Amino acid sequence: MVGSRGVKWIEPTPRRRALAALLTLLAAHSRATADGDAHAPQLPCPSTDETCRCTREANCWDLAFLSSGKTTRLGVTATLTSMTFGDTDRLETGVLVSYRAEAYRARGLLNSHFLAFGALGAGSAGTEGAVGGAIDFGVRVPISLVSGPVVRIGPSGWLLGHDALQLSMIEPLRLSAGFQRLIGDVLLEGGVTTGVLGHGRFAAAGSSTGLSGSFELGHYLAVRLGGFLFDGRVTYVQPGPFGSASDLGILQLGGCLHPRPVAACVEVRYLQSQLRMRLRPVARAAQETARVLYVGLTFGLTP
Repeated sequence: MVGSRGVKWIEPTPRRRALAALLTLLAAHSRATADGDAHAPQLPCPSTDETCRCTREANCWDLAFLSSGKTTRLGVTATLTSMTFGDTDRLETGVLVSYRAEAYRARGLLNSHFLAFGALGAGSAGTEGAVGGAIDFGVRVPISLVSGPVVRIGPSGWLLGHDALQLSMIEPLRLSAGFQRLIGDVLLEGGVTTGVLGHGRFAAAGSSTGLSGSFELGHYLAVRLGGFLFDGRVTYVQPGPFGSASDLGILQLGGCLHPRPVAACVEVRYLQSQLRMRLRPVARAAQETARVLYVGLTFGLTP
């Protein structure tokens, strides 16, 4: 067929009509999807910000666990240990090389926490060191895109000490329950923890008690505000059916300033327990209260 201006007109066949209708439907669906995405709730991190997205969603191994700048540091730690037990008062000092990395992650319903730390050095009480960590996984019920109640479970443990002080607490499974708000570099989480110690021991000034089989109950608060970090934890160790007859209370407070690339941190641990005197006069009570104050001041680098 030829038009009035000599242009050849091709008569549409049923097959061409069907193809044109299909293309029209696909184009309409694409426009509707784009319009729906424009009004859908957005993640706190822009899609072009790879560092923020990795930190928020834990989908990049290197940023999530190896170079999470606000939670990783390598430095030098000066320690002070003050112990009071019966008639004994001791004051010890030390210098250690230390490392610490910690990360809180959330992606959809999944939630995780990772902690690793270590230190090694020497001082007036001989060789001194610390090692520990935790890795727990769970779920967070989303009451918003960035906050909600959270429950996690996983192994946790740490060892700390020198010739005058030893403390170890290893929990094969520790349960944590609380509330979390996590968006980029801002974290606020508080809750409770509980578990049974698979292995534990507390020793001070030559006397000691085993903690294996004891119940642990604790409260914690973690705050991250850009370059400021705070961690607080109160832990009670209660005798279990197969554990020690001694109670142990631990107060831990830590704070850091992380203006990249440097970091300055202070950590305080206070421990109190009833220990049996190794050598005691007959008139003296069978047990005495041991009180330990352990303070660490760290200066280091953060990526």
